[in-house]
Amino acid sequence: YSKFQVAEFELPEKVFQLNISGIQNFTKLSNAKIKNVLNFLHTQEIIYYNSNKSLSSLELSIKADEIDQIPQKDAYFIELLLRSISGITTHKVMFSEQKVSDKIGVSIHLIKERLKELQQKNYLEYIDGALASVKFLKPRDERVTKSIYWKLFEQIQKNKIQKWEEMKFYIEDSTYCKMKLILAYFGEKNSKNCGQCTVCEKNKKSIFGRNVSSEIVSLLSKKPATIEELSIQLNFHAKEDILENLIFLLDSGKVKMLNFRTYAIK
Repeated sequence: YSKFQVAEFELPEKVFQLNISGIQNFTKLSNAKIKNVLNFLHTQEIIYYNSNKSLSSLELSIKADEIDQIPQKDAYFIELLLRSISGITTHKVMFSEQKVSDKIGVSIHLIKERLKELQQKNYLEYIDGALASVKFLKPRDERVTKSIYWKLFEQIQKNKIQKWEEMKFYIEDSTYCKMKLILAYFGEKNSKNCGQCTVCEKNKKSIFGRNVSSEIVSLLSKKPATIEELSIQLNFHAKEDILENLIFLLDSGKVKMLNFRTYAIK
């Protein structure tokens, strides 16, 4: 609002040209942060933010019979525009600077510069389609902006950071089952280890020991056994370790359950 000199509780009807680099110089913020704020304001329907390249728009702000009253240099250029673009004296017209350039034999850069000069003199309204633009959809209200929308924006940023941290943890963590982490992210709290992800495979080989799993397979290949029977024969391993290895062997399809208590080779 301040950038375009919009007063408190005022809602301008015009569309404003948005120069991102100019805002960067004014706010000292990065291009990404500025666009993030603009997209938020657009989503909240405070502004209509158009970042897509399109045709430019032009409309005269003075009447046709007033052209003779302005400086000759400006009047001549406006006459060229009237010959090249029809309808600009009565309404906003979408046009291509390239086509105007081809008609009057003037470079696109010079056409844009002259249009900006005439706009500063309030002779016309010009929106460069190659640049972003913004239209305010709600009147300026500093109290509402600082209390409601700023708090909402701040909470959204915190949520984004939290999601990033969770994703970063998922990628870097080498302790928890990847599938279990994904299910927990979506609210599934009582899921089991998948037995197939990189972490589970690593756990089977290192954390619980390759020897425990191979010894369980060796014993079960001779005859089915319960966890108690396995614990007796593998008394140098903790029962918890044996159980964890059994779970991984079940998940990997190497072991099956004959009944509620008995395990066997699949």
